[in-house]
Amino acid sequence: MPVEDIPPTIEILINIDGIPISKSSGDQFWPILGKIGNGRNQKLIFVAEAQELEQNGFSFKGKHYQFKLSAFACDTPARSFILNIKGHTGYFGCPKCIQQGDYEGRVVFLERNAPLRTNESFRNRIHEDHHNGDSILELLDLDMALDFPVDPMHLVDLGVCRKLLLTWIRGPLERRLPKNLVEIISARLELLRDYIPREFARLSRSLKFIDRWKATEFGLFVSYIGPVVLAGILSSRLFNNFLVLHVAVRILSSNKYCVDQNEYARKLLNLFVSECERIYGSYFIYFNVHCLIHLCDDVLRFGSLPNFSAYPFENYLQSLKKLLRKSNQALQQVIKRLMERFHIDEVSPKTCYDKRQYRLKLQHDSGPLLPNMIRSSKQYKELHFGPWYLSCKIPNNCVYLKDSSVILIENIVSNETGDFICGRRYRQLNNIYD
Repeated sequence: MPVEDIPPTIEILINIDGIPISKSSGDQFWPILGKIGNGRNQKLIFVAEAQELEQNGFSFKGKHYQFKLSAFACDTPARSFILNIKGHTGYFGCPKCIQQGDYEGRVVFLERNAPLRTNESFRNRIHEDHHNGDSILELLDLDMALDFPVDPMHLVDLGVCRKLLLTWIRGPLERRLPKNLVEIISARLELLRDYIPREFARLSRSLKFIDRWKATEFGLFVSYIGPVVLAGILSSRLFNNFLVLHVAVRILSSNKYCVDQNEYARKLLNLFVSECERIYGSYFIYFNVHCLIHLCDDVLRFGSLPNFSAYPFENYLQSLKKLLRKSNQALQQVIKRLMERFHIDEVSPKTCYDKRQYRLKLQHDSGPLLPNMIRSSKQYKELHFGPWYLSCKIPNNCVYLKDSSVILIENIVSNETGDFICGRRYRQLNNIYD
C-alpha cells in the first residue's frame, strides 16, 4: 500500500490463543498476534507498549500516525483468561449480557432479551459474579464489553455447525439420522469435491472424518454446501431451521448486506435459537448457541464476519508451529527463525499485484472460438488477477455475472481488439432454496 493511502489512525485487531508445541508434553505457546484492522482486516510488556503507542502514536517515512487497538479476536477460553472473567461453563459466563445461566445437565442460557454488559458495568464490577479478578487490559483505552467480540470461527463454524452435525449423526435417537441417510450426505460431500474452486482452503470430506474436520470445512458447510447436501435428507422442520442459520451467516459475512440487512439477520438468529430449543430441547442452548443472538451487534461495530474472525491468526499459529524442530528451547527456535525470515524479507521484497491488472497463462490452440475471433487470436487456459483465478476447466470455470447470468468458461482469448472470455450461459436458473 502506498504511504499516501495509509489512514492517519492505524487500528490493530489482536488475537491471543494457545497452541500445543509437542504431542508428548503439555507445553504451549500463547503468542499475542496482531493484524491491521483498518476498514473492517509478556502481558506487562505488551500492555506497556500498547499504552505508549496509544498515547504517542508512531512515525513512518516522515508521517505521524495514531494507534488504536480495535478489538481482541479470541476463542472463549482465551477471552475469559485475558479478561479474568467466568468461562463458558459458568452461570455468569456470557461476556455480552448479564443473565444467569440455568443448569439442564450443563449450563444453558435460555433468556434472549437480557440487559447487555457495558464498559462502565465491567470496570465498576457491577456484576461481581461475572469476574474472577482484575484484568491488566483495563489499563488500555478499550471498551471492555464491546471490543471483545465473539469469534465467528469458534462460535459458528467449530461451535454451532459442528454441534448440529454431531447431533444428527450421534445425538439422541429421536434426532439422529438413520445410517443410510448419513451415508447419502457423505456421498454428496464426496461428489462435491470436484466442484469446489481453489479459493476454498479445503475440499468437503465424508462425515466419517468429521472428528478430523477443520474449521474451514465446517464454514464451507454452513455457508455454501449445506443446503445442497441436506436437501431431501432432513425433515422439513430441521432443514428449514438449518436454512435460517445459513441465510443469517451469509448476510453477516457479506460486506454489502451485513449492515443494511443486519436487523433481518438478527431476527433470523433469534428464530434459529428459539426453534433449536423447541426441536432439540433446552439442553441444546449452550454457550455458543446463545451467543449467536449477540453476533449482529459485533457485526455493526466491526463489519462483516471475516473482519474480526480468528482465521488469519489460526493460520499463522500453524506456521509458528512448523518453525519448531524439537520441543526443547521452543521459544528460542521460533525467535531465531522469525529473525531469519525478517532479514530475508528485507532483501527480497514481496510482489504486489495491482488489482486492476491480470495475467493470462497456459497458451493453447484447441478452441473454441467465435467466428470473428479466428484470425490473429491467442488462446489461454487461465486468467490470474491478484489472489483470484479463472480457468477453462472445472471447478474454476463457473462465474456469476452482474446481470445474474451464470457462465461456464470454455476459452480465454486475446487479440488486437482486447481480451475476451468465451463460455456457455445457462438458459434456466432455479432457486436453490425452492
